[in-house]
Amino acid sequence: MNLSYTKKLTLSYLFVVVVTLVFTAAFLTHRLQKTFLKQLEQSLAAQATLIAKPLPSLETISKPVDHFQPSIQQLGHQMQMRITLIRKDGQVIADSERTRKELPQMDNHLSRPEVRTAMVSGIGESMRYSATLHEDMLYVAVPIGPTATPSGVLRVALPLTEVHHRVQQIQKDILVAGVAALAAAWLVALVSVRRISRPLRQLIEVAKAIGRGHY
Repeated sequence: MNLSYTKKLTLSYLFVVVVTLVFTAAFLTHRLQKTFLKQLEQSLAAQATLIAKPLPSLETISKPVDHFQPSIQQLGHQMQMRITLIRKDGQVIADSERTRKELPQMDNHLSRPEVRTAMVSGIGESMRYSATLHEDMLYVAVPIGPTATPSGVLRVALPLTEVHHRVQQIQKDILVAGVAALAAAWLVALVSVRRISRPLRQLIEVAKAIGRGHY
């Protein structure tokens, strides 16, 4: 009876600790992931703005549609990100991950959420799976020309692999810390439960003695 009571008390104590650790780990992981994504969005928006600022109005250029393709491909390779130049009608006129021949085959991008938002409010952001690169991507788009009357959109994109990697590393660190905390909690629980149960054991022994007639 006494052993069962001690075990139950110890397990109850550890259960509270485990639940607390799980909720804390989930909360920290969620907050850190949001923080990483926000920092990445801000960084991409700043880079996209710098790239788009010197570009001429896409409505007034008399050059071929794919005139910007070599420059965009080189810039995308140097910056290690995907860069896409989109006219305000949604036609892609340059993409760092496509060739000149592939440009005409690309879908119209006017319906892309980050493109629509950039055309209206100045900066558009979106996260989704890329059928071209076959992985989850973060897209950030900024208008080319005046925000009120943009002639197109410049969009940059990065895979979310790095964000996922950082979150997984943090989850591993939290798991290691959680195991250490659980081991410490188990030791504290053993000491605490023994101290709590000592008077109860004494009462039980007295009750047994009385039951045997030793008043």
